[in-house]
Amino acid sequence: MPFYMIKWICAKIWFCLLIMQYAAGQNTARMVMDSAGNIYYTDMKDIWKMEETGKRAIVFPNASSPLLYINTNGQLCGIALQQQQFLHWCTTNEKMRVQYDTNSTSTHMPVFTFDADGNQYFLESGATNSIKKRNKQRSDSILATTPLQEIESLYLGPKNILYFAHKDQLYCLPPGEEIEQIAKNLIDTTAENTSLHKLHRIWSDGKKNLYVATGTVIKQIDHRRLVTTVYKSTGGWYPADGLVDAQGNFYVLEYNGNR
Repeated sequence: MPFYMIKWICAKIWFCLLIMQYAAGQNTARMVMDSAGNIYYTDMKDIWKMEETGKRAIVFPNASSPLLYINTNGQLCGIALQQQQFLHWCTTNEKMRVQYDTNSTSTHMPVFTFDADGNQYFLESGATNSIKKRNKQRSDSILATTPLQEIESLYLGPKNILYFAHKDQLYCLPPGEEIEQIAKNLIDTTAENTSLHKLHRIWSDGKKNLYVATGTVIKQIDHRRLVTTVYKSTGGWYPADGLVDAQGNFYVLEYNGNR
C-alpha cells in the first residue's frame, strides 16, 4: 500500500509537504485546489481529497487520471486512462462522468493541458511541432509552430500564457505572440535515477513566480527570470508537483519509487 504523510517545513514561505508513494517513472501526478480550499490529487491509481482540516480520503478509487483541473463551474475534471484511451471527464453530483475521447491513443501521457473553460491545449508532433488549441466544439486552431523537439510539461498559466519545457529550458507562449525562452540550465542532475534528469512539472503562484520540479528539487523563476532552488527532497523522495494557495502556503506533492 502507498504511504502518505504530511509535514510542515518552515522555509522562506510555509511549505505544506504532501508525500505520496507510487511506481517510479510515473511523473505525471497532479494536484489542484478548489474554491473551498480542498486539495485533490492523484497517485495514478486513485484520486484523493484533502480538506483544509487535513482529513484525507479516496473520492474516486481505481481512477487512473494523470491530469486534474477545476473548471469555471467549480467541478473537478481530468483525464482518465482506460484501455490506452485518454478520456476527458468532469464530476457531476460527486460522480465521475466521461464527456469525450481526447483522441490520444498512447500508454504514455500526451502533452496537453486545459483551461477552466474546458478548452484543450496540446502538442501535435511532426517534422515541425504544432501547439494547438481545441475548443469545446472540438475545433482546432494552431497557436504556434516550432522546430523544437522533446517538448514536455505544457502548462497554461495566468493571462492564458502557455509554458512548456524543452530539455533543460523553459519557454513561454503569450496569446498572439511568439515563443520565447525564459530560462535555461534548469535540470537537476543529482538524482541517481537518470530518467529524472528532466523538467517534470510547471506551475505558478499569484506573484508572477514560476516553479519547475526537476530531479530532487523545485526551482523558482521569478518575474526578473532569476532562478533559485527553493526546495530539495531527501531520503529517496522526488517532487512531482506543487501549488501555492491564496495565503502563500506552498504544497509539494512528492513520490518515492520504492513500493
